[in-house]
Amino acid sequence: MRHDPNSYLWDIRQAAQRINVLTAEITFDEYNADWTVSLLVERLFIIIGEAMTRLETHHPGIASQISDYRDIIGFRIILVHRYPEIRNREVWEIIQHKLPTLLNEVNTLLNSD
Repeated sequence: MRHDPNSYLWDIRQAAQRINVLTAEITFDEYNADWTVSLLVERLFIIIGEAMTRLETHHPGIASQISDYRDIIGFRIILVHRYPEIRNREVWEIIQHKLPTLLNEVNTLLNSD
């Protein structure tokens, strides 16, 4: 099986864009109160983390060009295996402060071909 790095990058971008759409017009309090949105966002972060894991496994040189790629993989592990540790405030901070950087870096890598 061929492991195209662009397919992993595309999955990351798509999931990140969907998180932006889900959270663009709401406040933290609205996010915190709406369990359907928070569950969707967590699922999308799991997709991002899994795609990043595969990117690191098959294309470590590309993965290393993404800031905090190991933290992204670690966040997926927390979401999947250590769910009691999830705090909506921390997820919200990641959305607000880390997701824009991830999206910019992934777009740069996708456009560098």
